[in-house]
Amino acid sequence: MLALYRTLALPVYVPSMLMAIGQALVVVMLPLYVIKLGGHPAQASLVIGALSIGSLLSNVPAGVGVSRYGDKIVMSLAVVLSVLADTWLVFAASIAALAVAAFVLGTGTGMWMLSRLAYMSEAVPLAQRGRAISLMGGTQRLGGFVGPAAGGLLAVQFGFAVAFAAALLCFVVSLLLVRKYTANHLVVQVHAERDDHSHSASDSANDLANDLIGARTIDSRQVPTPVRVDGSASTRPPLLAQRPGLASQWHVLRDYRGVFATAGIAVIAIAVVRGAYGLLIPLWGTHIGLDPAAIGITFSILSSIDMLLFYPVGIVMDRYGRKWAGVPCLVLLGVSLLLLPATISFWTLGLLAMLFGLGNGLGSGIVMTMGSDLAPRQRRGEFLGVWRSLADLGFIAAPLMISALTVGVSLTAACIVCGVVGLVGAFVMAFKVRESLHMQEAAR
Repeated sequence: MLALYRTLALPVYVPSMLMAIGQALVVVMLPLYVIKLGGHPAQASLVIGALSIGSLLSNVPAGVGVSRYGDKIVMSLAVVLSVLADTWLVFAASIAALAVAAFVLGTGTGMWMLSRLAYMSEAVPLAQRGRAISLMGGTQRLGGFVGPAAGGLLAVQFGFAVAFAAALLCFVVSLLLVRKYTANHLVVQVHAERDDHSHSASDSANDLANDLIGARTIDSRQVPTPVRVDGSASTRPPLLAQRPGLASQWHVLRDYRGVFATAGIAVIAIAVVRGAYGLLIPLWGTHIGLDPAAIGITFSILSSIDMLLFYPVGIVMDRYGRKWAGVPCLVLLGVSLLLLPATISFWTLGLLAMLFGLGNGLGSGIVMTMGSDLAPRQRRGEFLGVWRSLADLGFIAAPLMISALTVGVSLTAACIVCGVVGLVGAFVMAFKVRESLHMQEAAR
């Protein structure tokens, strides 16, 4: 396992950490900057919503791009978009300009998340996937620890432009690492032809198992052997090349509708509560009179607890199943959002941030691991495009809900509604979602 970690360090883990530092800094500072420019909390929510919309719209082309051109190409393009968006943020001085930059940054973020997951799905064997992806989630948590605190301190001392410039530096270094060290996995694919294009719900599980096993075997002399990140040949049979198109996204959504209607709902709920606390903590902190530095430190407290759990959670997911991490994650995040209106000072908000960190840490890598488990080998890019789109729908729903409830009712009501979404998602994952680890084991 240590050898695998070393192999993935420069291609994946270090760039992921740098991207996470920059992204976390921007996401926490953006709503505060909107308010500084005279915006309403509802406008701050809409700017964050623009980021999520950009991420959502990037998933389908990113999935197709991974299948056609390889994950490294898409990863590089994602970081370039992040660099351009953050450069715009450094000079932006209006709420409209911030929204445009947020949209472009969201596009880059969505492409980054999908292509990085596709890379890990190809490079890491099933038996080590939970721990490897959880470590990637750990780098994300480390970024969430450093980014907000650094951004808050820089914003207070030197202004928001300097804080955004610090994020820009992280993005540029990440781009250099990806270009130099990341291999390009262009998995040769086959899309199994189906005589009957209408599948009943009862056929979905069988289709998934068949796709996980592999639709058919091709003579290995006719097709290049896929290669893992460590340079070793893949043990999976090579597959016949076929250029994917946008229509295949619809086919994946149709063929795996049973999976998306159950596990997809749980993923949306996870995205809603994560997007909600990322926005509600800055807004509530401002509401009770905290400055950007104090709010950044609050997020660092959250992330410090979060970081401690990523590796133990990876072991739990590999040994016992993904739901053992996902259900507690949703319960604790939901309860934390319900308790947020009770905080009245930096100290009470900091204590609650520990509970947020515990809940989020228990879900370290859960969305990526489940998506990697469920993605069929020969339709991986398209499946992950749909999977990421569901997660982004949750991230879009969170700021839109918060904006509407803040204007129509109150900030407290927004906290309560988002907390209830988390508890409903926990119920769905506990009782309606099949354990993806067991499905993978059955398919092997």
